[in-house]
Amino acid sequence: MADWDFRLLGTVKVLVDGVPLVLGPVKQRLVLAVLVSHAGQVVSVDSLVDRVWERPPSAVRNALYAHISRIRRLLAKVDKSNAVMISRTSQGYTLEASPDIIDVRNFLSLVERARSEPDQGRRAALLGRALSLWRGPAMADLSGHWVSRTRETWGQQRLTAAVEWAKLETGNGHPDVVIDTLTALTMENPLAESIVAELMRALRAASRSAEAINWYARTREHFLDVLGVEPGPELNELHVSMLRSRFRTQGAQLPVPESSEPARAVTSSVPAQLPVDAAVFVGRTERLAELDSHLAAGAGPGGVRVVISGSAGVGKTALATHWAHRVRHLFPDGQLYINMYGYANRVPVRPAEALAQFVRVLGAPMHTIPLGVDELSALYRSLLADRRVLVVIDNVAAVGDVRPLLPAAPGCMVLVTSRNRLRGLVALDGAYRLQLDVLTPDDATTMFHHLLGTQARSTRPETIGALAAACAYLPLAMRIAAATIADRPGQSVEQYIDRLNVDNRLDLLSTGDDERSMVGVAFDLSYRMLPARARTMFCLLGVAPGHDISVSAAAALLGDTTATAELLLEQLVGSHLLDERSPGRFTYHDLLRLYARRQAQIEITPETRRAALRRLLDHYLHTADAAARQLYPQMFRLRLPDPPRGVPVIPLDDHQAALGWLDNERPNLVALAKGVTDSETRPLIWMLADTLRGYLALRQYMHDWFTIAEAGLAAACAEDSAIGQAAAHHSLAQACHSITRYAKSITHLRQALALSEQAGWSEGHTAALCNLGIVYSDLGELDAAVAHFMQALHANEANNSLAGIAVNLNNLGDTYRRMGKLPEAIDYLTAALVRYRMLKSPTGQAGVLTALGGVRRELGHLTAATSLISDGLEIHRGIGDRYGEATALIELSRVRAEGGEGRAALATAAKAFELSRELDDRQIAADAHNAIGQAWALQGDDPAALTHFEQARISAQQAGSLRPEAEALIGSAVLFVRTGRLGEAADWAGRALEMTRRAGYRSLERRAAAALEAARRPPPAALVSHQRRDRAAGVPVGGRPGGDPAETR
Repeated sequence: MADWDFRLLGTVKVLVDGVPLVLGPVKQRLVLAVLVSHAGQVVSVDSLVDRVWERPPSAVRNALYAHISRIRRLLAKVDKSNAVMISRTSQGYTLEASPDIIDVRNFLSLVERARSEPDQGRRAALLGRALSLWRGPAMADLSGHWVSRTRETWGQQRLTAAVEWAKLETGNGHPDVVIDTLTALTMENPLAESIVAELMRALRAASRSAEAINWYARTREHFLDVLGVEPGPELNELHVSMLRSRFRTQGAQLPVPESSEPARAVTSSVPAQLPVDAAVFVGRTERLAELDSHLAAGAGPGGVRVVISGSAGVGKTALATHWAHRVRHLFPDGQLYINMYGYANRVPVRPAEALAQFVRVLGAPMHTIPLGVDELSALYRSLLADRRVLVVIDNVAAVGDVRPLLPAAPGCMVLVTSRNRLRGLVALDGAYRLQLDVLTPDDATTMFHHLLGTQARSTRPETIGALAAACAYLPLAMRIAAATIADRPGQSVEQYIDRLNVDNRLDLLSTGDDERSMVGVAFDLSYRMLPARARTMFCLLGVAPGHDISVSAAAALLGDTTATAELLLEQLVGSHLLDERSPGRFTYHDLLRLYARRQAQIEITPETRRAALRRLLDHYLHTADAAARQLYPQMFRLRLPDPPRGVPVIPLDDHQAALGWLDNERPNLVALAKGVTDSETRPLIWMLADTLRGYLALRQYMHDWFTIAEAGLAAACAEDSAIGQAAAHHSLAQACHSITRYAKSITHLRQALALSEQAGWSEGHTAALCNLGIVYSDLGELDAAVAHFMQALHANEANNSLAGIAVNLNNLGDTYRRMGKLPEAIDYLTAALVRYRMLKSPTGQAGVLTALGGVRRELGHLTAATSLISDGLEIHRGIGDRYGEATALIELSRVRAEGGEGRAALATAAKAFELSRELDDRQIAADAHNAIGQAWALQGDDPAALTHFEQARISAQQAGSLRPEAEALIGSAVLFVRTGRLGEAADWAGRALEMTRRAGYRSLERRAAAALEAARRPPPAALVSHQRRDRAAGVPVGGRPGGDPAETR
């Protein structure tokens, strides 16, 4: 029977006999996760649908049955015993499986057993086993309302168990056991005071009080920054007690690996063939530690075998030689070394030659040395049988070249370097593989300081860093650069960098007198050994302007199937001309990229290069279009031509896949937009820029947004395309609006309006009207905004544009809310929600649900408001809309504050403020400060509330946003009245009244008037009567963020 392992505590996985199954698309994995979490229980069809689909399609049951059918086939295929199966009854589906093969069931069971265990040691062990089952956030690769709720519940159980475990282990004298786990949990949950407290206690018990005090300082800073409050009494008292104590911190060092056999006396006949150690060796600390650990761990009968693989010039030989010198005292019977010249402009050393050299130096008389490889290998192994010898075999091209040189003695170690992965040596001969990459920027800078000496000390640090980057942090290139600079004392480092950036960098990175010191030659030797088709793939990669590439994009470049492209990419990875940095994504360092481009210029015709680039552009454009249709179907966009035949287009069948693809490809899309200038592909650039507009708005990648939109505009201007220019101006207008550059946004929209009319593009013309309304709304010109929205709505209705109708109904609802016309706002928002659901637009639905929740809050319907806003928040998070998430959090904070949940309101608003900093959005920051101020005011902490209202006012002024500034003034005025500062109250309320009256913010105007009257007539009854009157009219006493009109995207 198969060994099953169902994992939900981390990425969802199912392992059978230790091998992970391919679980299929996201929805199928989610169906499985629901069934696994309820294993042994019946889950109804309705429950499955509700938990898997937030917006069920019309044929949802058919889709569910298809997913379950595929899961059943998968389970049956790997295990015929029916130990795990899905059964069906009239009530629903049940996953029949033993609880002990499901990690979350094991976790809960172990925690329960621990709590009933009287022995503290056994209780700690059980809790430790339970916590070890976690490999990250629960169901980390899934999203949705059920996933979020379940993840939060399980996560809290994890924290509770971690606190119990930490108390036991620390109390039992084992604080070191818990520190790493608690540190990771503290980083994930910086406001979880109980976890921070246990971490501090463990650090103190481990004589690391200084670190504990630092953790308190970090936590306190986070509390003050996010919540505006000090940590609770437990942490504060713990901190004080530590300051009074006088613990000393102690360091610890790992022992040097020791030989398992006594050292022999070293005689003059013992071979010592290691090359001279590198004059300058920097970094590689982790790799040296890996080699130490492999040596210390030992191996099987054949000794320890390690393969160091990496690209040309990355420092494989230097690492091997340096480490070998460090440990040579552990090999008293000698150190053998041979360069096999597998990559050199000379005949490689054959295994027989290498063996002949080795047996001679090991003492075999000349007349006893055989000629055949097998006989030589047998003699070699015999000579090493009772010895401890380190064998370094450098520059190996193939497994067959090194296998005869492997000793059979347990006391020996073999260290092999190669540009190939030598998979056979790992798979069949028990070798460890250690893959070497370029140096880190810090290590590269340090290396240049050693290589350049006094010249480095007289050069600015950022210049040394730029030199290292120009050498792609490749050690060979860096040594060549340092030698060249040293040979030209009249040339500064800055001048040399300028030459590298202008001239052919590969040609400059050469000493000129030794082919081993030529970067281009080193790459040539690897490139020439590739099969012809793999060389073509490598050259075509040089055509792509991006930083990395997927299998599908490589297939588009090649003009072949993804299977063929994947095979060729694997060959390049095997030769270390390419790295697979993450599954299915490939890249190389800058010097290899330059080499690929040079080879493409030499070996690929211009026509073939242009055709490859066109296919790549088509692949990116049409896959981006598939993502756009998933993420923002309501958005108006340019119509695209059908994808050319044979160009791979990735089918993105859900929001997570769409967003993931765009996130992965964003740097490549930016590079493509900037790097393509020929007439044939310019239309694809402005279409790509328009297609990405919604994604860039969703993620708020402002620099990339302007870069791509301006590239689209330049391409359209070069081709004199009115519709292309109109689309680009739309994108630039929306980008300017996102950073509150309202005047520039209006300028771009007016240009879009004129160009759309010139091109006969009715959608673009209507969208410009709508977006002008949005800008006027944010400027406080609400009547002008309504007029533009109405004009756009009528045009959408005439053109029967469902998406346009939905957007403008949404905008009208938001604007009427700002005007205090709450019944009208509900009518328009509800009508917009119906259309967004028809369009299956998650962004549209989320925004409207959040806005409707805000209106319900203003009417005092707090339960309904909570439900609506929570639904909107869930969708925002599911699609990665951080701006929408922040807005929903602010609305939810206000509901919680008005419902008397002060601490919850503060925490919710604090999350929104953190998002505002990530987004660098001052308007969101202003709204978040207002929400925090409101929460403090309702709890009676006037100083804290006033501080946040002042911060809100400053942020709003920086954003040029009138509404949150007026809210901050009103909030402050109300508090000034309460604290008897009537002159200030009248001043601030008067300013707010003037602003809101001019803008048409009627609900805010009434609140400002109430505050002003209260300031002029001190008895509190006046303010109370206005509050009651406002409530009756649907106006809140506290501030609100207000819904922002939806962009016509």
